[in-house]
Parts: sequence; structure tokens; C-alpha cells
Amino acid sequence: VEFVDCDPSILVGGANTGRDAVRRKCGKGYERLTLEWGRFEMARQWLHACKECTGWNLVMDTRDIFFQAHPFASLPSALEVDGIGNKGND
Repeated sequence: VEFVDCDPSILVGGANTGRDAVRRKCGKGYERLTLEWGRFEMARQWLHACKECTGWNLVMDTRDIFFQAHPFASLPSALEVDGIGNKGND
């Protein structure tokens, strides 16, 4: 990901400075999405382009996770669910 300055319209209080200066950076092509939000759009596009990626997917910040159980254990097979979370043929 190439970093560029964010569109000024999305910056809180104008240009963030000091310790929060990272919040002024966006991914190239995603200048109107902060990195916190842009990562979800990037993941959506990566998954859409990956024809082999047909199962469940979890997008998260790995620094903030601690699983107490399998995160997909209660979900049906991804092959039984359409693209918006509905079971097929219901």
C-alpha cells in the first residue's frame, strides 16, 4: 500500500499534527477513507479479485485479537450461504 495525504475534508479539525499525524495518511486511491476504514474496502476488493476465496473471511487488526473459541464454529458452511448472508434456496 502506498501512503498519501488524505483528502482534507475527512480530517477532524483540519490537518492532524503531532502524535496523531498518522491519521493524515491514507492509502493511494482511498484518499477519502482513513486507514481505519480504507482497510475494509481494500479487503473487499482483494477478496472480490480472489476467485479461490469462497469461505468465510475475517478482517481484523491482529494486534487487538484474542480468540476464546473458534470464530466461525457457529456459522454454516460458506457454500450454503449467498453473498449477503442468506441461506440458499430459502
